[in-house]
Amino acid sequence: MALLQHLGHEPAGLASVYADVSHAGGVVARSAAGGFPEILGPDGQPHGLRISVSGTAGPTYPSGVTNRWAGNDNANDAVGSNNGTWTGTPAYVAGAKAVTGNAFSFGGANYVSVGALTVGSTFSLAAWIKPGRNNTSSRDIIAGNWKASTNQRSFVLYYNSTPGSGLPVGGVSSNGTNFVTRYGSTTLTNGTWWFVVLTWDGSTLLLYVNGAAETMTNLGSSGTPSGAPYNNGLATHIGHVTYIDTAERFTLGAADDVTMFSVCLTPTQVAALYASYDSVMTTGYVQTRSF
Repeated sequence: MALLQHLGHEPAGLASVYADVSHAGGVVARSAAGGFPEILGPDGQPHGLRISVSGTAGPTYPSGVTNRWAGNDNANDAVGSNNGTWTGTPAYVAGAKAVTGNAFSFGGANYVSVGALTVGSTFSLAAWIKPGRNNTSSRDIIAGNWKASTNQRSFVLYYNSTPGSGLPVGGVSSNGTNFVTRYGSTTLTNGTWWFVVLTWDGSTLLLYVNGAAETMTNLGSSGTPSGAPYNNGLATHIGHVTYIDTAERFTLGAADDVTMFSVCLTPTQVAALYASYDSVMTTGYVQTRSF
């Protein structure tokens, strides 16, 4: 018996799947990816069967991904070279979606440092978050590098605190001193996974929640920041920032699939990325030929 199975239709995010066993009396030939292989039996004729299959295919990332910390039982950068290291006890929980695996879990005293990032004049930051508390006295950091006390602001994405419980907030500074912070309109309630995106086109900061643009309100600003976020040489953290020298901001909750882009994602791209986490691949075929 010789057997070869091949996924003939290959949607984005899936690789070809092959399994084969040789047979002395037959010839097995493997086709290029995406096509059906020819398997010839001792009689020189192919023998086979097509079976319709489907499965989960997402997520599908737009071009421009520079770093991605999936949180799937490690803090490694799946795209770039900024592998993370834990401060405090490493912890993981079930992720936002089946395709993402596990996620970072933060108990209010642990976080992940991913080192210094050089961010260009356009960028986007996306992450799934699951809040563990909602109160106005805490800034729960999704990711950022924002040391305000010494004018070393760069960029930050968080929720809670001013102006109200559970609202997403984004900030960008071009020189550490000039900055803009804006907040959105969706309350990120406890115990629910939310997909939050910050985009920056060099002058305008926007926020998205679950694929939709937020109604934006200015929280605070100084000067007119433009261009790339300030490169202060400090490490970017997931789940924490040193806000001022004596006050650290920790997160209580979880974060999953934290992703940096070198481009300012469009509303269409954000919506498509969000939807892709639940996408189902187009029906393909498994071809089995035996003799």
